[in-house]
Amino acid sequence: MQAAGGLGEEELDEGGRLLLMYRAAREAAPLLRVYGRPSRRPAFLQALLATADELKSCRVLPEALME
Repeated sequence: MQAAGGLGEEELDEGGRLLLMYRAAREAAPLLRVYGRPSRRPAFLQALLATADELKSCRVLPEALME
């Protein structure tokens, strides 16, 4: 049905996206030197989400970021 225009996938709302970013930042915290503490603040997480949205809109691939 999805391929023919039926039911679409559910998307996370802003709260869900923020919680998911918090979880990702918490898991990466041991690897972060500079952003370890700020990564727990909602304003910082919202800025990360905005950056991710901008990268998506510019079609920047994750592989390009790794390079």
